[in-house]
Amino acid sequence: MQPLTTILIFSKNRAMQLLALLESLEGTCEDLDFERVQIVYKTTTERHERQYEELKRLYPAISFSPERTIAFDYMDVVRSSWHVMFLTDDSIFLRNFRIAEIEKSLGEHEDCIGFSLRLGRNITYSYPHDCSQDAVEFVEAGNGVLGLNWTLYKCDFGYPMELSGSMYRSSDLLFLSKGMNMSTLHHVESSLDRRVKDVGRDKCGLLCYPISHVFSAPMNLTSAISQNRASNTAEYSVDAMAEKFDEGYKIDVSLFRDFVPSACHQEVTFSWKRR
Repeated sequence: MQPLTTILIFSKNRAMQLLALLESLEGTCEDLDFERVQIVYKTTTERHERQYEELKRLYPAISFSPERTIAFDYMDVVRSSWHVMFLTDDSIFLRNFRIAEIEKSLGEHEDCIGFSLRLGRNITYSYPHDCSQDAVEFVEAGNGVLGLNWTLYKCDFGYPMELSGSMYRSSDLLFLSKGMNMSTLHHVESSLDRRVKDVGRDKCGLLCYPISHVFSAPMNLTSAISQNRASNTAEYSVDAMAEKFDEGYKIDVSLFRDFVPSACHQEVTFSWKRR
């Protein structure tokens, strides 16, 4: 039976942060037991591979798949689900939600391209652009959900196709994915962004909660050639976090319960606890 929604998580060399994401997802998604969770992961050392094997033992109900090619992994999930919620391993959930309610909202608003769990009235700063966000005119979309016209804005509110905390209809993803470059995750996201502008007139809406339900903690980079902005704190480097994982620690995600970020990406302070 084709699942209504697949939660697709991309991860590379960050077992510590992936564990934090899974614990926060488990603690906030009230209907998670009814959803399919698919993790596509990549490792570059034996240590990282061993740490992901530990996560597999901790979460036997979750599907872990080594990355083959991004194009294959992405399309395999999109073609086999009605909706896809995209996450990356530096995402952390903050407050309770139900996927069934997001599915319902998307069904009621065909003019909305997707549902962002990152956005909300609290988002006033763009971390990647290091600037303030434009003031946004929200409309009530029913059931405690807000809507906005993403074609009117820049930065995060004008970037509806992203892979770290949003949910989309697979039919829209399939349409937008035709002929696009999918050699890397960055190419997928940037290609979707370019393509969605072609359908902006028909899909100019974007749904969100009044307050962000997830944010990304950009504490390190997994690629030396990445141009993404991130913290340069040595304690949070990929290697330092892997060392901490081997020592038996995990991130205390309880400290982020009901946290209200001011940006979709926000540097934070981690506290450790024993696994």
